[in-house]
Amino acid sequence: MNTVIEITDQFGLDYYYANVSFTSDSLVLLNSERNQRLLNCRLPLTELTEEPVQPQFWTTKYSLSYDKILYTFVDYGTGVIPYLKRYLRQHTTQLAHN
Repeated sequence: MNTVIEITDQFGLDYYYANVSFTSDSLVLLNSERNQRLLNCRLPLTELTEEPVQPQFWTTKYSLSYDKILYTFVDYGTGVIPYLKRYLRQHTTQLAHN
């Protein structure tokens, strides 16, 4: 599933348009389009932490952190957040699953 991802680290905030998928043990964020910023991340499911998100009336966001990096998924009607939450609820035990 494709979506916008905001990635915040010690250098600041970057935006990516990427594909979100899962392997048996990882959340995979991938964008290999030549005309876009490259993103290729494998986030171990057992090391993800849910983070609070400020509500916004025009869109829904869902944040996870891993290795001091914040990954915020933006749902502009694609259904990515219910997809993420459903998968994580079924395959992890450490997340709060709000």
